[in-house]
Amino acid sequence: RYVYSWDRNNFAPRAGLAFTIDKNTVVRAGAGLFYAGLEISSTNTGTFATTGFSANTTMAASLDGITPYRYLSNPFPDGIVAPTRNSLGASTGLGQSINLWDNHPATPYGVQWNFDLQRTLTGNLLVDLAYSANRGIRLARERNIDALNPQYLALRTELQRVVTNPFLGQIASGPLSQPRVSQQQLLLPYPQYTGLTVMNDTSGNSTYHSLQLKVEKRMARGSGILFSYTASKAITDCRKALAEFGSYSQAINVQNWYDLRTERSLSDIDVPQAAALSYVLEFPLGPGHALLGGVKGIGAKLLEGWGLSGVASYRSGFPLALSAPNTGAGPGTRPNSAGRSAKITASRTRGAAIAQWFDTSAFTLPPPFTFGNLSRTLPDTRGPNLASVDISLLKDTRLTERKRLEFRAEAFNLANTPQFWVPDTSMGSLQFGQISQNSGLPRVVQLSMKLLF
Repeated sequence: RYVYSWDRNNFAPRAGLAFTIDKNTVVRAGAGLFYAGLEISSTNTGTFATTGFSANTTMAASLDGITPYRYLSNPFPDGIVAPTRNSLGASTGLGQSINLWDNHPATPYGVQWNFDLQRTLTGNLLVDLAYSANRGIRLARERNIDALNPQYLALRTELQRVVTNPFLGQIASGPLSQPRVSQQQLLLPYPQYTGLTVMNDTSGNSTYHSLQLKVEKRMARGSGILFSYTASKAITDCRKALAEFGSYSQAINVQNWYDLRTERSLSDIDVPQAAALSYVLEFPLGPGHALLGGVKGIGAKLLEGWGLSGVASYRSGFPLALSAPNTGAGPGTRPNSAGRSAKITASRTRGAAIAQWFDTSAFTLPPPFTFGNLSRTLPDTRGPNLASVDISLLKDTRLTERKRLEFRAEAFNLANTPQFWVPDTSMGSLQFGQISQNSGLPRVVQLSMKLLF
Protein backbone atom coordinates (compact mmCIF):
# COMPACT_ATOMS: atom_id res chain seq x y z
CA ARG A 1 0.00 0.00 0.00
CA TYR A 2 3.03 2.23 0.25
CA VAL A 3 6.56 2.04 -1.07
CA TYR A 4 8.53 2.79 2.10
CA SER A 5 7.95 1.85 5.73
CA TRP A 6 6.50 4.76 7.63
CA ASP A 7 8.82 6.82 9.81
CA ARG A 8 6.59 7.44 12.84
CA ASN A 9 8.96 9.43 15.08
CA ASN A 10 9.27 12.64 13.06
CA PHE A 11 8.72 15.20 15.81
CA ALA A 12 8.75 18.70 14.29
CA PRO A 13 8.68 21.44 16.95
CA ARG A 14 8.78 25.10 16.06
CA ALA A 15 8.63 28.36 18.01
CA GLY A 16 8.19 32.02 17.12
CA LEU A 17 8.52 35.35 18.90
CA ALA A 18 7.33 38.86 18.07
CA PHE A 19 8.16 41.80 20.34
CA THR A 20 7.20 45.46 19.86
CA ILE A 21 10.02 47.72 21.09
CA ASP A 22 8.09 50.89 20.30
CA LYS A 23 5.30 51.91 17.96
CA ASN A 24 7.68 51.90 14.97
CA THR A 25 9.97 48.95 15.76
CA VAL A 26 9.28 45.22 15.92
CA VAL A 27 11.64 42.31 16.56
CA ARG A 28 10.75 38.82 15.35
CA ALA A 29 12.55 35.50 15.72
CA GLY A 30 11.74 31.89 15.04
CA ALA A 31 13.13 28.41 14.71
CA GLY A 32 11.72 25.08 13.68
CA LEU A 33 12.40 21.58 12.47
CA PHE A 34 10.80 20.66 9.15
CA TYR A 35 10.68 17.27 7.45
CA ALA A 36 10.85 16.77 3.70
CA GLY A 37 9.47 13.97 1.58
CA LEU A 38 11.71 11.62 -0.37
CA GLU A 39 11.85 11.91 -4.13
CA ILE A 40 8.74 10.24 -5.43
CA SER A 41 9.34 9.63 -9.13
CA SER A 42 8.85 6.03 -10.27
CA THR A 43 12.60 5.72 -10.83
CA ASN A 44 13.46 6.78 -7.28
CA THR A 45 10.81 4.75 -5.46
CA GLY A 46 10.67 1.49 -7.36
CA THR A 47 6.94 1.81 -8.01
CA PHE A 48 7.69 1.09 -11.66
CA ALA A 49 8.90 -2.49 -12.03
CA THR A 50 12.49 -2.64 -13.30
CA THR A 51 14.87 -5.40 -12.24
CA GLY A 52 13.56 -8.71 -13.55
CA PHE A 53 10.57 -7.13 -15.26
CA SER A 54 12.56 -5.11 -17.74
CA ALA A 55 16.00 -5.81 -19.18
CA ASN A 56 18.80 -3.94 -20.89
CA THR A 57 21.29 -5.57 -23.21
CA THR A 58 24.69 -3.94 -22.71
CA MET A 59 27.15 -3.76 -25.56
CA ALA A 60 30.55 -4.98 -24.28
CA ALA A 61 32.64 -2.52 -26.31
CA SER A 62 35.85 -3.51 -24.49
CA LEU A 63 36.86 -5.86 -21.69
CA ASP A 64 39.94 -3.95 -20.61
CA GLY A 65 38.88 -0.41 -21.55
CA ILE A 66 41.38 -0.31 -24.42
CA THR A 67 40.97 -3.18 -26.87
CA PRO A 68 37.74 -3.26 -28.97
CA TYR A 69 35.68 -6.36 -28.21
CA ARG A 70 32.26 -5.80 -29.85
CA TYR A 71 31.52 -3.71 -32.93
CA LEU A 72 28.49 -1.73 -34.12
CA SER A 73 28.18 -4.07 -37.09
CA ASN A 74 27.18 -6.85 -34.67
CA PRO A 75 26.81 -5.34 -31.17
CA PHE A 76 24.92 -8.25 -29.55
CA PRO A 77 26.21 -11.56 -30.96
CA ASP A 78 25.05 -13.38 -27.81
CA GLY A 79 21.45 -12.26 -28.26
CA ILE A 80 19.13 -9.87 -26.47
CA VAL A 81 18.42 -10.12 -22.72
CA ALA A 82 14.81 -11.08 -21.98
CA PRO A 83 13.02 -10.15 -18.73
CA THR A 84 13.17 -13.03 -16.24
CA ARG A 85 10.37 -11.75 -14.00
CA ASN A 86 10.74 -13.44 -10.58
CA SER A 87 11.89 -16.83 -11.84
CA LEU A 88 15.49 -16.38 -10.67
CA GLY A 89 14.72 -15.29 -7.12
CA ALA A 90 17.76 -13.73 -5.44
CA SER A 91 19.80 -14.20 -8.59
CA THR A 92 17.65 -11.71 -10.50
CA GLY A 93 19.71 -9.00 -12.16
CA LEU A 94 23.08 -10.73 -12.03
CA GLY A 95 25.50 -9.21 -14.53
CA GLN A 96 23.42 -6.06 -14.89
CA SER A 97 23.52 -2.54 -13.48
CA ILE A 98 20.54 -2.25 -11.16
CA ASN A 99 18.90 0.22 -8.81
CA LEU A 100 18.03 -0.55 -5.19
CA TRP A 101 15.49 0.95 -2.80
CA ASP A 102 16.01 0.99 0.96
CA ASN A 103 12.72 0.01 2.58
CA HIS A 104 13.56 1.91 5.79
CA PRO A 105 15.14 5.23 4.75
CA ALA A 106 15.64 8.05 7.22
CA THR A 107 13.38 11.02 6.55
CA PRO A 108 15.22 14.14 5.30
CA TYR A 109 14.76 17.17 7.49
CA GLY A 110 15.91 20.74 7.90
CA VAL A 111 16.47 22.99 10.89
CA GLN A 112 15.53 26.60 10.14
CA TRP A 113 16.03 29.72 12.23
CA ASN A 114 15.76 33.47 11.67
CA PHE A 115 15.94 36.86 13.38
CA ASP A 116 14.23 39.94 11.97
CA LEU A 117 14.25 43.65 12.84
CA GLN A 118 11.54 45.79 11.23
CA ARG A 119 11.18 49.55 11.58
CA THR A 120 8.91 52.17 10.06
CA LEU A 121 10.91 55.35 9.31
CA THR A 122 8.02 57.46 8.03
CA GLY A 123 4.35 56.84 7.50
CA ASN A 124 4.94 54.87 4.30
CA LEU A 125 8.62 53.80 4.42
CA LEU A 126 9.46 50.44 5.99
CA VAL A 127 12.93 48.91 6.51
CA ASP A 128 13.31 45.22 7.30
CA LEU A 129 16.67 43.58 8.13
CA ALA A 130 16.79 39.83 8.71
CA TYR A 131 19.19 36.95 9.27
CA SER A 132 17.87 33.64 7.99
CA ALA A 133 19.56 30.23 7.94
CA ASN A 134 18.86 26.53 7.63
CA ARG A 135 20.65 23.24 7.96
CA GLY A 136 19.63 20.32 5.74
CA ILE A 137 20.22 16.84 7.17
CA ARG A 138 19.79 13.37 5.63
CA LEU A 139 19.04 14.81 2.21
CA ALA A 140 18.26 12.34 -0.56
CA ARG A 141 20.78 11.39 -3.21
CA GLU A 142 21.57 8.51 -5.54
CA ARG A 143 24.50 6.56 -4.09
CA ASN A 144 26.81 4.14 -5.87
CA ILE A 145 27.62 1.26 -3.51
CA ASP A 146 29.59 -0.74 -6.10
CA ALA A 147 32.44 1.73 -6.63
CA LEU A 148 36.05 0.56 -6.60
CA ASN A 149 37.77 1.10 -3.26
CA PRO A 150 40.54 3.71 -3.75
CA GLN A 151 43.05 1.39 -2.06
CA TYR A 152 43.12 -0.65 -5.28
CA LEU A 153 44.17 2.32 -7.43
CA ALA A 154 47.76 1.52 -6.45
CA LEU A 155 47.51 -1.51 -8.75
CA ARG A 156 47.35 0.93 -11.68
CA THR A 157 47.42 -0.92 -15.03
CA GLU A 158 46.90 -4.26 -13.26
CA LEU A 159 43.29 -3.17 -12.89
CA GLN A 160 42.93 -3.38 -16.67
CA ARG A 161 44.46 -6.84 -16.94
CA VAL A 162 42.03 -9.42 -18.34
CA VAL A 163 41.64 -12.52 -16.12
CA THR A 164 39.47 -15.63 -16.00
CA ASN A 165 35.81 -14.89 -15.30
CA PRO A 166 34.58 -16.83 -12.23
CA PHE A 167 30.96 -16.09 -13.19
CA LEU A 168 31.17 -17.82 -16.56
CA GLY A 169 28.08 -19.94 -17.12
CA GLN A 170 26.11 -18.25 -14.32
CA ILE A 171 25.33 -15.02 -16.21
CA ALA A 172 23.60 -15.20 -19.59
CA SER A 173 24.71 -12.00 -21.33
CA GLY A 174 26.72 -8.83 -21.02
CA PRO A 175 30.38 -8.35 -20.04
CA LEU A 176 30.12 -10.85 -17.15
CA SER A 177 28.97 -13.64 -19.49
CA GLN A 178 32.34 -13.70 -21.27
CA PRO A 179 35.22 -16.11 -20.49
CA ARG A 180 37.44 -13.26 -19.31
CA VAL A 181 36.85 -9.99 -17.47
CA SER A 182 39.00 -7.14 -16.16
CA GLN A 183 40.72 -7.46 -12.80
CA GLN A 184 38.99 -4.24 -11.70
CA GLN A 185 35.55 -5.84 -12.09
CA LEU A 186 36.47 -8.62 -9.67
CA LEU A 187 37.71 -6.12 -7.06
CA LEU A 188 34.36 -4.29 -6.84
CA PRO A 189 32.32 -4.77 -3.64
CA TYR A 190 29.70 -6.64 -5.70
CA PRO A 191 31.61 -8.05 -8.70
CA GLN A 192 28.59 -10.04 -9.89
CA TYR A 193 26.96 -6.74 -10.98
CA THR A 194 28.15 -4.01 -13.31
CA GLY A 195 26.61 -1.34 -11.08
CA LEU A 196 24.52 -0.95 -7.91
CA THR A 197 22.83 2.36 -7.14
CA VAL A 198 20.80 3.05 -4.00
CA MET A 199 17.97 5.45 -4.80
CA ASN A 200 16.93 7.94 -2.12
CA ASP A 201 20.02 7.29 -0.02
CA THR A 202 19.71 9.89 2.75
CA SER A 203 23.35 10.84 3.27
CA GLY A 204 23.39 14.43 2.00
CA ASN A 205 23.82 17.63 3.99
CA SER A 206 23.51 21.35 3.34
CA THR A 207 24.07 24.65 5.16
CA TYR A 208 22.65 28.05 4.23
CA HIS A 209 23.17 31.47 5.85
CA SER A 210 21.80 34.77 4.57
CA LEU A 211 21.45 38.45 5.41
CA GLN A 212 18.29 39.93 3.90
CA LEU A 213 17.38 43.59 3.50
CA LYS A 214 14.02 44.92 2.39
CA VAL A 215 13.07 48.58 1.91
CA GLU A 216 9.45 49.24 1.02
CA LYS A 217 7.58 52.41 0.23
CA ARG A 218 4.02 51.29 0.78
CA MET A 219 1.32 52.06 -1.73
CA ALA A 220 0.18 55.68 -1.40
CA ARG A 221 -1.38 57.91 -4.04
CA GLY A 222 -1.10 55.10 -6.56
CA SER A 223 2.63 54.50 -6.15
CA GLY A 224 4.77 51.96 -4.31
CA ILE A 225 8.37 50.76 -4.42
CA LEU A 226 10.01 47.61 -3.05
CA PHE A 227 13.76 46.95 -2.94
CA SER A 228 15.23 43.68 -1.70
CA TYR A 229 18.81 42.49 -1.31
CA THR A 230 20.19 39.15 -0.13
CA ALA A 231 23.78 38.22 0.72
CA SER A 232 24.07 34.48 1.30
CA LYS A 233 26.20 31.36 1.20
CA ALA A 234 25.09 27.79 0.53
CA ILE A 235 27.33 24.77 1.16
CA THR A 236 26.41 21.19 0.28
CA ASP A 237 28.01 17.78 -0.14
CA CYS A 238 25.53 16.41 -2.65
CA ARG A 239 24.22 17.71 -5.93
CA LYS A 240 20.56 17.24 -5.04
CA ALA A 241 20.80 19.08 -1.74
CA LEU A 242 19.08 22.02 -3.43
CA ALA A 243 16.80 22.18 -6.44
CA GLU A 244 18.31 22.60 -9.89
CA PHE A 245 18.05 26.00 -11.51
CA GLY A 246 15.29 25.54 -14.08
CA SER A 247 16.27 23.16 -16.86
CA TYR A 248 19.97 23.90 -16.49
CA SER A 249 22.41 21.95 -14.37
CA GLN A 250 26.10 21.14 -14.23
CA ALA A 251 27.24 17.54 -14.46
CA ILE A 252 28.69 16.79 -11.02
CA ASN A 253 29.71 13.23 -10.20
CA VAL A 254 31.00 12.09 -6.83
CA GLN A 255 34.76 11.56 -7.03
CA ASN A 256 35.31 9.26 -4.04
CA TRP A 257 32.31 7.37 -2.64
CA TYR A 258 34.47 6.23 0.26
CA ASP A 259 35.12 9.79 1.50
CA LEU A 260 32.05 11.96 1.07
CA ARG A 261 33.55 14.67 3.28
CA THR A 262 35.64 15.74 0.29
CA GLU A 263 32.38 16.53 -1.56
CA ARG A 264 31.60 19.41 0.80
CA SER A 265 31.91 22.70 -1.08
CA LEU A 266 29.90 25.66 -2.32
CA SER A 267 26.59 24.50 -3.74
CA ASP A 268 26.47 24.54 -7.53
CA ILE A 269 23.54 26.97 -7.25
CA ASP A 270 25.03 29.21 -4.55
CA VAL A 271 24.08 32.85 -5.17
CA PRO A 272 26.06 35.17 -2.85
CA GLN A 273 24.51 38.42 -4.10
CA ALA A 274 20.96 39.00 -5.32
CA ALA A 275 18.97 42.22 -5.62
CA ALA A 276 15.61 43.24 -7.04
CA LEU A 277 13.73 46.51 -7.42
CA SER A 278 10.02 46.52 -8.21
CA TYR A 279 7.75 49.52 -8.51
CA VAL A 280 4.26 50.69 -9.38
CA LEU A 281 3.88 54.37 -10.37
CA GLU A 282 0.68 56.20 -11.25
CA PHE A 283 1.19 59.36 -13.31
CA PRO A 284 -0.46 62.38 -11.58
CA LEU A 285 -2.21 63.55 -14.75
CA GLY A 286 -5.80 64.48 -15.53
CA PRO A 287 -8.93 64.88 -13.38
CA GLY A 288 -8.29 64.51 -9.65
CA HIS A 289 -4.54 65.04 -9.95
CA ALA A 290 -2.18 67.97 -9.52
CA LEU A 291 -1.17 68.21 -13.17
CA LEU A 292 -3.78 69.24 -15.76
CA GLY A 293 -6.54 68.39 -13.33
CA GLY A 294 -8.91 70.84 -14.98
CA VAL A 295 -8.87 69.24 -18.40
CA LYS A 296 -12.22 67.81 -19.49
CA GLY A 297 -13.73 65.88 -22.37
CA ILE A 298 -11.55 63.92 -24.76
CA GLY A 299 -8.42 65.54 -23.33
CA ALA A 300 -9.25 64.16 -19.88
CA LYS A 301 -9.75 60.67 -21.32
CA LEU A 302 -6.36 60.81 -23.01
CA LEU A 303 -4.57 62.01 -19.86
CA GLU A 304 -6.15 59.81 -17.21
CA GLY A 305 -5.10 56.34 -16.07
CA TRP A 306 -1.43 56.26 -17.10
CA GLY A 307 0.88 54.13 -14.99
CA LEU A 308 4.29 52.50 -15.07
CA SER A 309 5.47 49.34 -13.33
CA GLY A 310 8.45 47.06 -13.60
CA VAL A 311 11.10 44.84 -12.05
CA ALA A 312 14.88 45.14 -12.27
CA SER A 313 16.86 42.18 -10.95
CA TYR A 314 20.45 41.04 -10.54
CA ARG A 315 22.13 37.93 -9.20
CA SER A 316 25.66 36.55 -9.06
CA GLY A 317 26.74 33.71 -11.30
CA PHE A 318 26.84 30.11 -10.10
CA PRO A 319 30.10 28.44 -8.98
CA LEU A 320 31.78 26.31 -11.61
CA ALA A 321 32.08 22.53 -11.21
CA LEU A 322 34.97 21.12 -13.23
CA SER A 323 35.48 17.54 -14.38
CA ALA A 324 38.44 15.74 -15.94
CA PRO A 325 38.65 12.73 -18.27
CA ASN A 326 38.50 9.40 -16.48
CA THR A 327 42.11 8.50 -15.67
CA GLY A 328 41.14 5.11 -14.27
CA ALA A 329 40.01 6.49 -10.90
CA GLY A 330 36.33 6.65 -11.86
CA PRO A 331 33.85 8.83 -13.75
CA GLY A 332 33.89 11.57 -11.10
CA THR A 333 37.56 12.49 -11.59
CA ARG A 334 38.40 16.19 -11.24
CA PRO A 335 41.43 18.19 -12.38
CA ASN A 336 44.40 19.14 -10.24
CA SER A 337 44.88 22.78 -9.35
CA ALA A 338 48.05 24.46 -10.60
CA GLY A 339 48.12 26.46 -7.37
CA ARG A 340 46.49 29.68 -8.57
CA SER A 341 43.02 31.06 -9.13
CA ALA A 342 41.40 30.51 -12.51
CA LYS A 343 39.44 33.77 -12.25
CA ILE A 344 40.38 36.31 -14.94
CA THR A 345 40.15 39.85 -13.56
CA ALA A 346 41.80 41.77 -16.42
CA SER A 347 39.62 44.03 -18.57
CA ARG A 348 38.69 42.45 -21.90
CA THR A 349 35.98 42.45 -24.56
CA ARG A 350 32.77 40.46 -24.27
CA GLY A 351 33.88 38.24 -27.15
CA ALA A 352 37.18 37.42 -25.44
CA ALA A 353 35.35 36.55 -22.23
CA ILE A 354 32.99 34.20 -24.08
CA ALA A 355 35.93 32.51 -25.82
CA GLN A 356 37.75 31.94 -22.51
CA TRP A 357 35.71 32.64 -19.40
CA PHE A 358 38.35 31.36 -16.97
CA ASP A 359 42.06 30.54 -17.09
CA THR A 360 42.11 26.95 -18.33
CA SER A 361 45.87 26.70 -17.74
CA ALA A 362 45.22 26.85 -13.99
CA PHE A 363 44.33 23.15 -14.09
CA THR A 364 46.22 19.99 -14.95
CA LEU A 365 45.16 16.43 -15.62
CA PRO A 366 45.76 14.19 -12.59
CA PRO A 367 48.19 11.29 -13.06
CA PRO A 368 46.62 7.97 -14.11
CA PHE A 369 44.71 6.12 -11.39
CA THR A 370 44.60 9.11 -9.04
CA PHE A 371 41.94 11.60 -7.95
CA GLY A 372 42.24 15.29 -8.70
CA ASN A 373 42.72 17.69 -5.77
CA LEU A 374 40.09 20.19 -6.91
CA SER A 375 36.99 20.71 -4.80
CA ARG A 376 33.54 19.81 -6.11
CA THR A 377 32.97 23.45 -7.11
CA LEU A 378 35.50 26.27 -7.48
CA PRO A 379 35.57 28.62 -4.47
CA ASP A 380 36.29 31.86 -6.39
CA THR A 381 35.41 31.33 -10.06
CA ARG A 382 31.82 31.67 -11.18
CA GLY A 383 29.71 31.76 -14.27
CA PRO A 384 28.26 35.00 -15.71
CA ASN A 385 26.04 37.22 -13.60
CA LEU A 386 22.43 37.62 -14.65
CA ALA A 387 20.69 41.01 -14.86
CA SER A 388 17.35 41.92 -16.38
CA VAL A 389 14.92 44.84 -16.61
CA ASP A 390 11.21 44.26 -17.25
CA ILE A 391 8.83 47.19 -17.67
CA SER A 392 5.13 47.72 -18.28
CA LEU A 393 3.23 50.85 -19.39
CA LEU A 394 -0.49 50.91 -18.56
CA LYS A 395 -3.36 53.13 -19.74
CA ASP A 396 -6.71 52.65 -17.99
CA THR A 397 -9.55 54.67 -19.56
CA ARG A 398 -13.07 54.83 -18.11
CA LEU A 399 -15.45 54.88 -21.09
CA THR A 400 -18.75 54.90 -19.21
CA GLU A 401 -19.93 54.23 -15.65
CA ARG A 402 -19.62 50.46 -16.19
CA LYS A 403 -17.09 50.15 -19.00
CA ARG A 404 -13.29 50.52 -18.93
CA LEU A 405 -10.66 50.07 -21.61
CA GLU A 406 -7.23 48.90 -20.50
CA PHE A 407 -4.17 49.13 -22.73
CA ARG A 408 -0.84 47.60 -21.72
CA ALA A 409 2.60 47.64 -23.37
CA GLU A 410 5.17 45.30 -21.79
CA ALA A 411 8.85 44.67 -22.46
CA PHE A 412 10.80 41.81 -20.90
CA ASN A 413 14.59 42.14 -20.87
CA LEU A 414 14.16 45.72 -22.01
CA ALA A 415 17.87 46.29 -22.76
CA ASN A 416 18.07 43.01 -24.73
CA THR A 417 21.00 41.98 -22.53
CA PRO A 418 22.40 38.52 -23.41
CA GLN A 419 22.11 36.18 -20.44
CA PHE A 420 24.94 33.67 -20.75
CA TRP A 421 25.02 30.31 -19.02
CA VAL A 422 28.09 28.72 -17.41
CA PRO A 423 31.05 27.83 -19.66
CA ASP A 424 32.05 24.31 -20.62
CA THR A 425 33.63 22.81 -17.47
CA SER A 426 34.77 19.47 -18.90
CA MET A 427 38.56 19.43 -19.14
CA GLY A 428 38.50 16.85 -21.91
CA SER A 429 36.32 19.02 -24.14
CA LEU A 430 37.61 21.14 -27.02
CA GLN A 431 35.31 23.92 -25.74
CA PHE A 432 36.76 23.81 -22.20
CA GLY A 433 36.34 27.28 -20.69
CA GLN A 434 34.11 28.57 -23.51
CA ILE A 435 30.51 29.77 -23.21
CA SER A 436 28.23 28.23 -25.81
CA GLN A 437 24.82 28.41 -24.13
CA ASN A 438 22.55 31.22 -23.06
CA SER A 439 19.89 31.45 -20.38
CA GLY A 440 16.60 33.30 -20.50
CA LEU A 441 14.93 35.20 -23.31
CA PRO A 442 16.03 38.04 -25.60
CA ARG A 443 13.93 41.21 -25.52
CA VAL A 444 10.25 40.36 -25.80
CA VAL A 445 7.67 43.13 -26.39
CA GLN A 446 3.93 42.53 -26.21
CA LEU A 447 0.87 44.77 -26.53
CA SER A 448 -2.56 44.00 -25.16
CA MET A 449 -5.94 45.66 -24.92
CA LYS A 450 -8.80 44.60 -22.67
CA LEU A 451 -12.39 45.81 -22.39
CA LEU A 452 -13.95 45.47 -18.93
CA PHE A 453 -17.71 45.73 -18.56
